[in-house]
Amino acid sequence: MDNSKKTKVFTAILVCLVIGMAVSLYQIYNLNEELDRKNRNLNNQISSLREEIGSIYGNVDNSLKKQASLLSESEYTIGDFDEQNQTMSVAFSVIPKSITDTMRVFIDVDGEKTELTKNGEEFSGVKDVGLFVQYDAWPVLTIVDGAETKTEILENTDISRLYERVLPQLFADMTGTSHFDDGLVRVEAGFSVENIEKNDSDVKFESFTYIREKNGAVEEKKDITDEVIKADGSYHSRFAQTFEAAVGDEIELYVIAKDSLGYIHKCRVSYWYRESDDEEDTPVISTGSELIYDKNGVLLFGEEM
Repeated sequence: MDNSKKTKVFTAILVCLVIGMAVSLYQIYNLNEELDRKNRNLNNQISSLREEIGSIYGNVDNSLKKQASLLSESEYTIGDFDEQNQTMSVAFSVIPKSITDTMRVFIDVDGEKTELTKNGEEFSGVKDVGLFVQYDAWPVLTIVDGAETKTEILENTDISRLYERVLPQLFADMTGTSHFDDGLVRVEAGFSVENIEKNDSDVKFESFTYIREKNGAVEEKKDITDEVIKADGSYHSRFAQTFEAAVGDEIELYVIAKDSLGYIHKCRVSYWYRESDDEEDTPVISTGSELIYDKNGVLLFGEEM
């Protein structure tokens, strides 16, 4: 076979191989697409199955709770705010599954027990509940009948944090970068203060103050009331400062707001703690939730850190 024929044969074989490779690549691509599609369908089916199982567990759990409950019905209504006593009225209404003429029913909220009045099958009553009941402090139902006493936690009756229905709320935050260098801490961050007011409440914030402390001593205090008010309750600014900080020093930045009832709201913006002289030592930075004090500085809600 001469060179010309060999070249033609080689070219034909090469073309066939290229075509075969192209067909193979196309088929592989289609197989991958099909596999991806099936994987997506499988993942969607798994997610749906998990949601369905979760829903079944939830329904079974609710059914078991209803079955085990002492009550066939339970309702509550939150009423008016008592400014002097720092409480809100809550009306309770329950119907026990089993009723006798001698039974007595009580509601215990935050350690204070109130007896409900019987009217037919219904037991009802109004209790003044403190504004600052913490999370998970559910009312406890007690049924007393002769020597027998039964109790049940009313987990569907949320009477915690009632102050949120009346008082404005304070949020403050600082996000950005900070570092230590030669006995200093440098902060470059965004600083924000949010004033969340209740449309149906007359209680408003009257003042806002930014405070910086080092080791518990106030080093800077600035009134930012005008800035927050001008920003219509949503104040944002750029924060860039340098503080002196030796090993072991604690620097705390926070905002204090005073409302028209005299409550003092405190929100820690950021906290730095210098642990060593290492230049690469990363500052410990954290923020805190809103704390509420009375006008005498007694903590009413939240946990100091």
